Amino acid sequence: INLAACLARLGQKTLLVDMDPQGHCGVGLAVPEDQIERTVLDALIEERDGKPVRIEEIVWQIASDFDLAPSNIKLAAFEQMFAGRPGREDRLLNVVTAISNHYQWCIIDCPPSVGLITFNALRACDEVVVPVETGYFSLHGLAKMMETLEVLKERCNKDILIRVLPTLYDTRTKRDREVLSELRSKFRDYLMESTVNFNTKLKEAASFGQPITEYDPGSRGYKDFVNLARELMGHKPVDIEPVPSDKLSRPAELVQRARQLSQLTNFQFGRNSIQAPASAQTSAQTSSPQPAEAAEPAPFTMRDDGRAMMQPRLTISQAAGKTQLGLPGYAKKDTGGVDPTRIRHSTPFRNSSNCSTVSR
Repeated sequence: INLAACLARLGQKTLLVDMDPQGHCGVGLAVPEDQIERTVLDALIEERDGKPVRIEEIVWQIASDFDLAPSNIKLAAFEQMFAGRPGREDRLLNVVTAISNHYQWCIIDCPPSVGLITFNALRACDEVVVPVETGYFSLHGLAKMMETLEVLKERCNKDILIRVLPTLYDTRTKRDREVLSELRSKFRDYLMESTVNFNTKLKEAASFGQPITEYDPGSRGYKDFVNLARELMGHKPVDIEPVPSDKLSRPAELVQRARQLSQLTNFQFGRNSIQAPASAQTSAQTSSPQPAEAAEPAPFTMRDDGRAMMQPRLTISQAAGKTQLGLPGYAKKDTGGVDPTRIRHSTPFRNSSNCSTVSR
């Protein structure tokens, strides 16, 4: 859920396909189960089983660039329904191929078992993401899971990229650090650079039926899933500014948190993901020189009593004899020559899973 939401937040048209009969994707996104009339099963069946529908007719729009194809317990009858039929392992592949021009990413949530449903997901995907909790039993079961995936990969006769994603990682415990070190030594070729750390905000977001992008965009869990989405898109994960080991005073701690939140909100809208070529920037500067802008003031200043005071981020420029002022990210407003120091202004306030296969 959170991976699909972060891909959509980065401007990627994403479809989340729930292939788990438990239907947890719909539950985690607060989709009313009694209002789900058609599910993924209706798009997978043949005419002999009923009236098949296109997947566009069953999707729910969760957010901008984020759609969900829900499922329910009826999907459990898929294996019995298609037992012995030719082409039963390509049912999902045919559905995904038909909508490949409408979406940039298709995230498929698989059930916690190996069967015809999982085999359909492997046939339809290009990459497999195996989330692994940093615990002893998860490490023991990962070796058997990788052997099973390699066998299914050969049966699919398809080149599928298998990735391992460490999850629920707690840097405070020695056990998690040892397990992560063991993962890096034994599964170095499969391990992803991104890591999903233990964060209570992720569990709270699921209980409220919201992705982490809506529940708390300033949390550590949001940063981890944005890094995961960026890595799948081909970008290197970015770390926020580390906290100094020395104990900070209360004002300095507030300034440090504000800087980290500013970096995280830049990732929220996909800023700084693709750098413009240097030649293009040089030619633009030589063709249309721009006046030098004043340095942006710091968001906080220290008062004489040692407290941190927030400064309004106000931009003022002169154009055609009139004064213009505005806030970052908003359209500038013409004040008609009024003295900007006498104009009141305010700073706007902003309200503060698990995937198995990825298809592009």
